[in-house]
Amino acid sequence: RLDWIRRDKQHIQPACSVHGGAVFMREAIDGLSEITNLHLISFVDSRAQLGAQECFRKICKSVKFLVRRGILLDNQWTLTPNAFREFASRELLWSIHRAIYREKIDVVQLEYTVLAQYFGDFRHIPCILFEHDISVQSLRSQMKASGWKGNLLLEWIRMRIHEPRLLRHFARVQVCSEANARYLASLVPQLRDRIDANLRAGINLDRYRFSLEGREPESILFIGSFRHLPNVEGLRWFTSEVFPRILVQRPDAILYVAGSDSRAGATLGDSHPSIRLLGAVPDVRSVLERYQVFVCPILSGSGVRVKLLEAFASGIPVVSTYLGAEGLTSRTGEICELTDDKQMFADSVVRLLADSNYGRELATRARDMVRQQRNAREMTRQLERTYRQEVTRMQHSGESSKRIPPNVHTPV
Repeated sequence: RLDWIRRDKQHIQPACSVHGGAVFMREAIDGLSEITNLHLISFVDSRAQLGAQECFRKICKSVKFLVRRGILLDNQWTLTPNAFREFASRELLWSIHRAIYREKIDVVQLEYTVLAQYFGDFRHIPCILFEHDISVQSLRSQMKASGWKGNLLLEWIRMRIHEPRLLRHFARVQVCSEANARYLASLVPQLRDRIDANLRAGINLDRYRFSLEGREPESILFIGSFRHLPNVEGLRWFTSEVFPRILVQRPDAILYVAGSDSRAGATLGDSHPSIRLLGAVPDVRSVLERYQVFVCPILSGSGVRVKLLEAFASGIPVVSTYLGAEGLTSRTGEICELTDDKQMFADSVVRLLADSNYGRELATRARDMVRQQRNAREMTRQLERTYRQEVTRMQHSGESSKRIPPNVHTPV
């Protein structure tokens, strides 16, 4: 049994969470805790969140949660990305090294680009990073969607410097899709043979009930955490440019918005008679089983959207932008409707509201795709085999990774 340590970027929520990255992390934790000695270290945003994390003590060998301190980012005269500074912590760095020595850790797994700063130069311990989304790629798409604004451009420049320099030192880097892998290989050529695109971005179908019948007519569902800018931008575009066109053809249609953080109301402005704000629903599966059409109007970001995998698993037919379905499909009508045009997006939603047979066909093919290509249980078994291969390789080679240059950011 491997001993490994996992460091997560932020508060892990249950698998039904609308925070997509938390779903991928939870799937890996559940699967690996059954076949490895799993040691978990993670931030929480406040002490009030500590109680919700107790469930992990039952499945992990050891657990440590750190309450993340607020950091002022007023000073922009730095080459260090704000996202890196926000998650810099000497306490976290010490906790990682303490666990390595006390628990005799075999593998260190880090989550998200911003935690690449905790890379360790170990002779026999592979350090592996999961890029939930490639930060440089994500920031660039945000700038295309919202304009080349000063702060966003500055953050992209910083990340363009730091991300490639840090990533090239990892034993392996995991990404969500083959498209992400190709982009990362072009960004960091040294990583070309050390990128895994099929180990992390999956879900456990057993958690989701596949439901094709009994859905509420004329209902449209959007899900997303509003701490994530692409969700804010996507919902704003849908409600201002697409939803009015739907209402012209289907005046009884209702848009249901489920998502954590109160910014959903600010995004939508004044109350709308055809929009219902559900807030942070206790179990996202309940709304995925209830409503008729799922929309994913994402205009920026990168990686695989967990919300789409969950929708596919639950039997709700989907309309998405091409970017929203990145890594899952690029052909409209295959497992979902795809379009970037506001009128065609509206027409696709209307078609699914009117033609339940077509919706069932799409949903059935989508569920089959998840079963064949995005099965978290199979991915986790393959992930554990990759860990063992890396441990064996480093033990036999006796060569550690190259050290990070001293001018690269270290936690403070």
